[in-house]
Amino acid sequence: MAPPGPHFLADAKDTWDVLKNIMDWFSKIVTTAYEYSDGIILTRQKGVDSEYGQRRAVRKAKEIMLEQLRNRTAAAGKKVTGRSVIWSE
Repeated sequence: MAPPGPHFLADAKDTWDVLKNIMDWFSKIVTTAYEYSDGIILTRQKGVDSEYGQRRAVRKAKEIMLEQLRNRTAAAGKKVTGRSVIWSE
């Protein structure tokens, strides 16, 4: 027996169950899409960070090598001019 009132209210429970099922699936799809896009963003960011780290390491290595070269040339210059210096220990 249908409850008193408008006829569309009698099928409301079934309608809400169907809508709830649809909303659950929609939520799963959207969540999966966001997780996928977050994964893509994280992968790209890791690549950029890695590349930046490599460039920074190469730059630092070049600075260290130039500093060592300057120190060697300065030491070589001191050896040449240091002959005239009297060393006392």
